[in-house]
Amino acid sequence: MSGVWAGGRSANPVHVSTSCSVLAEHLGEDLAGTAPKARRFLLLEQPGPWRDRDAVTHSDLDIEIARALLDRAGEAAVKVHLIRRSSRRSALPTRSVFVADAYRTSLRRFEIRDPAEVLELDLEGGEAVDGPLYAVCTHGKRDPCCARRGRPLARALRAHRPEQTWEIGHIGGHRFAATFLAFPHGLAFGRVPAAAGLEIVTALEAGEIALEHLRGRAGDPPAVQAAEVLVRRRLGLRGVDDLAVENAHDGVVLLRRRDGSRVRATVETREQPSRPISCGDEPEPVPAYALLDLIVLDRAA
Repeated sequence: MSGVWAGGRSANPVHVSTSCSVLAEHLGEDLAGTAPKARRFLLLEQPGPWRDRDAVTHSDLDIEIARALLDRAGEAAVKVHLIRRSSRRSALPTRSVFVADAYRTSLRRFEIRDPAEVLELDLEGGEAVDGPLYAVCTHGKRDPCCARRGRPLARALRAHRPEQTWEIGHIGGHRFAATFLAFPHGLAFGRVPAAAGLEIVTALEAGEIALEHLRGRAGDPPAVQAAEVLVRRRLGLRGVDDLAVENAHDGVVLLRRRDGSRVRATVETREQPSRPISCGDEPEPVPAYALLDLIVLDRAA
């Protein structure tokens, strides 16, 4: 088949009966470096409920189609997510499929009549989408924080960006709820109050990133994501194109600024005390990232 198919504050170990998002806020857990690791995404519209932790295999989508889709996507390093307008069941004459590539900052759309058609798509085809897509995690069966905090954010964004806003299944980082992905750039945002959603996406549409809510850019390893976020914070670089990763090795990340100059960031990964990363889970250690050194290089470096 053608196309793409072929650091938080220190604390003692935590045993607290509270929601994971409240706990992460209490511990001051940093957002930097927590965006999805996937670079390419396939977003399939599937109305109705998501009945378990895995939305793709526990929805109204035919289970054989779901399994075949996951198999093919795994071989092609494409992350599959279900998206929907709401959790209500509805009969759709057609449904949307989006293919996003965070490295290429590309977003393409297909319209299919039968869900089985997704297995036959040439994912390099489709119609290029100029406008943004906002995918808000509302997957309450994966973690209640995503429902409690994500659904109000989805409603708030839908009121102002009805065509661009979708609900999405688990994208990771539910302890940072409400969280959403913004395509085509693949930027992940977290701890977004419903009242702040419109301001954040309006700024993004004007080319500006709300750094206080930025988790990272999907597709890069966590430490590299963290380097971009931490350097942006240090230098006050809010423009979407103000900074781009060139390469990384052993915790040293080279980034290019808009003017052509480069900066070299040294990032250290630190293990934080154990805490539940999802509601009801056992505590486990989580990494945090610190910017140890930042050197601004000239154009010729």
